[in-house]
Amino acid sequence: MKFLENFFRIILVKWDWYQYRIWAIPSWSSKMPHLFRLNLFLALFVLSSCVMVPVELGNNSAKKKVNVPMRPESDRPRARTLVLPIQDSSEWFERSSLQEIYDNWLNYLEKQDQLILIKPEEIELNLQPPLNYLAIAQKAHDAGIQLVIAPTIQELKFSQQVAPIGVIRSQTIEMMVRVNMEVYQSKNGQKLLNKSRLITQTDRRRRLGNDPEKIELSERKKLVLEFFKLPVEEVLMDFYLDIVGLFDRFQWEGRIAKIQGDRIFLNVGRKTGLKVGDLLRVTDLGEEIYDPQSGQFIGRSSGRVKGTIEIIGFFGEDGGVAVLHSGAGFKENDRVELSW
Repeated sequence: MKFLENFFRIILVKWDWYQYRIWAIPSWSSKMPHLFRLNLFLALFVLSSCVMVPVELGNNSAKKKVNVPMRPESDRPRARTLVLPIQDSSEWFERSSLQEIYDNWLNYLEKQDQLILIKPEEIELNLQPPLNYLAIAQKAHDAGIQLVIAPTIQELKFSQQVAPIGVIRSQTIEMMVRVNMEVYQSKNGQKLLNKSRLITQTDRRRRLGNDPEKIELSERKKLVLEFFKLPVEEVLMDFYLDIVGLFDRFQWEGRIAKIQGDRIFLNVGRKTGLKVGDLLRVTDLGEEIYDPQSGQFIGRSSGRVKGTIEIIGFFGEDGGVAVLHSGAGFKENDRVELSW
């Protein structure tokens, strides 16, 4: 009680228009009953507490908004990517040559360490031309794949000119190949990239005789392989930067593979680029949307947000283990998303 009395004697704030001045408590306060002085001190303490503590009005049952931490651009998770075989609309390339170009390109992409490559044989796909890219994207999404890459050799033009006079005549062969790259987001079938590049080659040779022979189809195909195999590979490699540049245009996602007790097992993990402590947003699958007139698949709507989970460990080749962070009602096949 003596401590409270001494403490109460310290400060008395008096207003004199311009400033606060500190005054000692007048001597008459010593005659105040101890109980009254204690009650006055407690009243002042309660009032000051009411001023200092902010009060949030509203529905107490409202859920707090959980902000998933943003990742820096240099720390993106790797995207699971389906790379389709090279389609040849020109019909000039031999299938064996296209397969060799395709294999060399896959080897290049694997060395870049930005994509987790999925080959078509790893999932059941109908690759009979013409390809249905929306159906392939839907199938890829069901398999946990984010991107679908579709390279195509669209056309090849072949022309030759022969000098009109001379015993030994010059012959000029001009060839042009157009390579196109399309990239689809599997979640909704949206085409993220549609870009073409033109390759031109010229061959000059000399022929003996008044009427140099026209180049036969078999020889033309040999020329195509000779002049375009390496340039096509280089163009495909150049498209890599365009593909990586799409990372800020699509939502990376994984999914819940199994729930066991308080542990949530994911189909994405260390290989994908997740780290212990990452917070992932959990949503349901969303609905498939079809055109009411044609019945064609348009895409999948965004799912309802259920809450967040936190990565605590990894398992297998590329699996993650998480625990509940916020929300409820999670189930297998729910999607998990990480913003960056």
